[in-house]
Amino acid sequence: MIKAEEIINKQFSRAFWGYDIGEVDEFLDDIVRSNERAEQELEIAQLRIKMLLEELQHYTGKQEDEKAEPEAAENAETENAEAASAENVAEKNVGGAELITEQLKTGAFSPVYYIFVNEPYLKFFYIEKLRDAFLDEDVREDVTYRYDGETLSADEFESAAGSFSMLSDRKVVIVNDAPVNGDVAEFCLNNPDVFSPDGMIIFYDAKDEYDKRSETAKKFIDLIRERGSLVRIDSPDEKTLVRWIGKQCALEGLSVSEYDAKYLLDCIGPSMLALRSEIKKIRSYTDDGRLKASDVEAVCHNSAEIKGYLITNAIIEGDPGKAFTVIEDFLKTKDGNEQILAATVFGYIGKLWKVKLMLDLGRSESEIAKAIGVKNAFSYIKCARRHTPQDLDDAVEICVKADLALKSTATPPNAVLYRLVAELTERL
Repeated sequence: MIKAEEIINKQFSRAFWGYDIGEVDEFLDDIVRSNERAEQELEIAQLRIKMLLEELQHYTGKQEDEKAEPEAAENAETENAEAASAENVAEKNVGGAELITEQLKTGAFSPVYYIFVNEPYLKFFYIEKLRDAFLDEDVREDVTYRYDGETLSADEFESAAGSFSMLSDRKVVIVNDAPVNGDVAEFCLNNPDVFSPDGMIIFYDAKDEYDKRSETAKKFIDLIRERGSLVRIDSPDEKTLVRWIGKQCALEGLSVSEYDAKYLLDCIGPSMLALRSEIKKIRSYTDDGRLKASDVEAVCHNSAEIKGYLITNAIIEGDPGKAFTVIEDFLKTKDGNEQILAATVFGYIGKLWKVKLMLDLGRSESEIAKAIGVKNAFSYIKCARRHTPQDLDDAVEICVKADLALKSTATPPNAVLYRLVAELTERL
C-alpha cells in the first residue's frame, strides 16, 4: 500500500499540454485522506488483534494451570471449597479488612497473618494498626522485626520467630513478599508451633495468587488459615474513597464537598498515598479552610494529559459543556496544542474500548483498573457496561475521523475538538 507520505512527496514533471494542476492536487488530497484513514484503521485493527492475543494467552495459560492440578473429583471439590472459604469474609479467620477491624476491637489477635493487599496505604495502615495494638508503645520499635521475604532464609526466620527480647514478652515479625513455596514456608510447615500466642508474625503480599501446583504452597496457605488469619484487602471502591477523602480532609482541618472530593479522585487516581499527599499540599496552599476544585487545578496538575482525561470523563458523564470549558481553558495556556490534547482523548477512548473487551472476557474490576492504568477506572468501567461493543467501535471511528481532520483538512483545530466532543458525547 502506498503510504500517505509518499503521495504527499510525489513530484511530477510538467508538460506544455499537461493536466490541470489544481485538479491533480485536489485528487491527490483525496487519495492522501483515504490512505491516512486506511493506515489508521489498520493500526487500530492491529492493536485490537494484539490485545485479543494477550487476553487469549492469559486465559490459555490459566486453563493449562487448571489442567495441571489434580483431576480427581474429591480434590477438585476440596479446592473449590477452600477458594470459596478464602473469599467469604464471614468465615472464621478468613476475611477482609473487617476481620482485622474486629480483632482490633476485641484484642483477640491471631499469632500469624497472611495479608494480600494491592493498595500500599492500606498495607501500612492495617499492619501498623495490628502492631501498635499488640505491643506496648515504649518498646514497640525495639521488638518489631522487618524482613524482605525474597532474601530471608529459613535460619534467619527461625532466629527472628523463636527468640524474644529482654525488653518485652511480645514481638512482631513482618515479612513482605515471602514465596509461599520457599524455604520459610517449608520451615513453618515442619515447625507449626513457631506461631506462638506471644508473638505476631505478619506475611504480606501485593497479590492473592500462588502456584496451586505446588503442594508446599497449598499446605502453607492451609496452615495460615488453620493457625491464624488469611486476609484479602482489595482497593476501595469509588464511594468509599470519596468518604475517605472527606475524613482525610477533616484530619487536615479542611472541609470538602462530595463533588470536589470526586474531582480530586478523578484527577489524582485511586492511590490513597497519592491522594493523601495532594491533600496535604492543598492544606498548605488554601487559605479558606476548604478543598475546592480550583485548588486541585492550581496545585495538582496543568498538563495536556490531565486535561484530556478530564475531557474524556466529561464525555462519559454526558456533560459536553464541561468538556468545552476544559478545552477553552487549556488552549489559553502557553502549552495549549489541539493535536496533543486530541491525542490524549484518543488514548483514553482506546482505554475505554479495552475496558469493554476485558469485561466481556470476564476480568474483575480490580484487574481491569490495574491493566488500563487510568487514574480513576471506576467511571470507565461503568460506561463500558452501559454500551455495546459496536458503540465503542463507533467511538474509536469518531476518533480516527477527528485525527484525519486535524492532519488533512483546513477546518480550524479547535472546531475539530468541539465536534469530537459533541459526537463522542452523543455516542457514549
